[in-house]
Amino acid sequence: MREIATPSSGLTTAVATAHSREPAVTPPAAAVTAGTWRPRVSAIGPIPDIAVAIRSPRCAGTLRGYGPGMLKHLAPSSLLALVGTIAGSASSAAAEPAVAITMSPIHLVVPMGEVTVEARVAPRVGVAAIVGIGGIRDRSTDALIHLYEGGASVRYYVTGSFRGGVQVGGEALYVHADASSTTTSVAAAGLGLSPFVGYKWTHRSGFTLDAQGGVTYLTLRAEDTAGTTASARQVGAMLNLNLGYSF
Repeated sequence: MREIATPSSGLTTAVATAHSREPAVTPPAAAVTAGTWRPRVSAIGPIPDIAVAIRSPRCAGTLRGYGPGMLKHLAPSSLLALVGTIAGSASSAAAEPAVAITMSPIHLVVPMGEVTVEARVAPRVGVAAIVGIGGIRDRSTDALIHLYEGGASVRYYVTGSFRGGVQVGGEALYVHADASSTTTSVAAAGLGLSPFVGYKWTHRSGFTLDAQGGVTYLTLRAEDTAGTTASARQVGAMLNLNLGYSF
């Protein structure tokens, strides 16, 4: 707070400027005495962080800002700071997506389409649902084998957040396959449990790269129409590489 006294009798200006180092401008005494001085009024109304009080019959009610120099330097900087604060808050809120939808290009080789939808349930926790469908033709019998899969995974982001970072988690995936011919049909099912370590990266446009690697413990069982069954248990590598979009 600065108290400025002018040569004119009865004029005292109290100017509080939170962010300005520029000294206040004292109006010419002759103009004030003659009653012709009119301080510049801000076209944008009250300026943030500037409080101006004029205690004078000649100037009462004419000010919202004090002096052209103060308006020139304080109005843009104050408004810029205000806009920057609002924009920064908006971008921070928008920068953290809530959902990531990705697909696996590796599965297209089967050919099979696999889609993963991951939802953010906490700043560093994501829960994903996995759905896949496809088919492959058996070369020896020329029978079409139908493939279906469904599962879920939980990821905790050790670094970063849902937007991207190193993740650890687990995946459970159920796979079903069936095929038939003129004489018989066969169905097989398997369940894989996989702990993994992964990494996700999201571009500011929303483009997302999500990858995991780990170990799968797999149990399988198959049966044909004649009642013949077969089962197996095995441990293998788990590899996911997904591309998609987050929003």
